[in-house]
Amino acid sequence: GTLRGLAGSTAYRIQARAQNSVGWSYEYTPELLYSTSDRPEAPQEVICLRRHADSVTLGFVVDDPEGAPVIGYSVFVHGAFGYSVHNQSRFSVVPAAVGPGGRYPKARRRGLCIVQGLQPQTEYCMRIAVQNAVGPGKHQSHPVQFRTAAPPPIVGQATVQV
Repeated sequence: GTLRGLAGSTAYRIQARAQNSVGWSYEYTPELLYSTSDRPEAPQEVICLRRHADSVTLGFVVDDPEGAPVIGYSVFVHGAFGYSVHNQSRFSVVPAAVGPGGRYPKARRRGLCIVQGLQPQTEYCMRIAVQNAVGPGKHQSHPVQFRTAAPPPIVGQATVQV
């Protein structure tokens, strides 16, 4: 069966017994010790790795709680009304490894995020947020600030006479 409504990051001792038309069994299964997963912490080591005129590449590290690896990522951009989700982002993260018994171990993974649709020579402040099967991360990352690059020079057409 499935147990629902368990608190995250909590240890439980679980035993089961059977019931049929005659009644409950006298014996219980051996006691199992089980810990539920928790929501992920904020991404760490967020840095701007590459700057272009209309995009940047951010690097970051995510810590997976035991049993529930991070599966969702978002970029928040600071604007006139605070931080809002930026929808032109692509994430690439080292896949979570499955441990013994099919359970995901606590792990630290590196990731990249390409943020597109930016304006040239503009100051930006961004944060990364994550989520797992338990829920959204406890916090967003610390902000990373940068200025996008200047656009490449426009090369005009030249007229050559021979």
